[in-house]
Amino acid sequence: MSTQASPEKDIQYINSHVITLDPVLARGHGLRLHGNRIAEVLQDSAPVADDNAVDLQGATILPGLVDSHFHLRSLGASTRKTRLQGTDSEEAVARLVAEAARALPAGAWVFGRGWDQNDWSRKVFPTHASLDAAAPSHPVWLSRVDGHAVWLNAEAMRLLYVEADGRTEKGGEVLLDPQGKPTGVFIDNAMEALEARLPQPDLDTLRRDFLQALKLCREAGLTGVHDMGMPPRDLEALRALNREGLLTLRTTVYLY
Repeated sequence: MSTQASPEKDIQYINSHVITLDPVLARGHGLRLHGNRIAEVLQDSAPVADDNAVDLQGATILPGLVDSHFHLRSLGASTRKTRLQGTDSEEAVARLVAEAARALPAGAWVFGRGWDQNDWSRKVFPTHASLDAAAPSHPVWLSRVDGHAVWLNAEAMRLLYVEADGRTEKGGEVLLDPQGKPTGVFIDNAMEALEARLPQPDLDTLRRDFLQALKLCREAGLTGVHDMGMPPRDLEALRALNREGLLTLRTTVYLY
């Protein structure tokens, strides 16, 4: 709520269902605020004759939500990626990639997330060929829906792939075609080895990603998150926002 209490009078939010999670208070019908602090949970549902009363028309109020396992910048960055959830074929994904590539300068990366071969009529892992045709002058990086695999085109593999990674090793796998060449799908540790070689976002991009994530968290009712694995460079960008008074979320950071 952006409404502010006057210096003389508190503000009351009435006609609501308040869930406190407090075993004594339990529930209420409104709140009285003193400045920006909750002063009282109102138990009386009767109307209040007060110019500083806000009728919430039966809305529910509950304590701010705290997410215990979060990735703040990843949330913001996801808004810059092509959404692939719900696609029903490899060809449908390729069409979305072609559309995204047309909006970017040549050589720019196309990022996407959400494909799942189990949702396709042919339930097999894809290959780089369809992405090569869709975006021949762009490297393409598409994360699987669960984040445990990535699908690349030939240009992305040219920029990132090291032949020694082709071996299957504990915790990761590079899928190979009958000729022993990578198909473009890299799983778990094999994917992480490539991810470490991706171009790093500049500070302006980090800032935009964090601001977008903070906006989405506010809209969802989150008041706190535990960010599980933040690189030091991202942390510095977040601290800069905090110094500017723009960090609108209680954030507990676990360094990567």
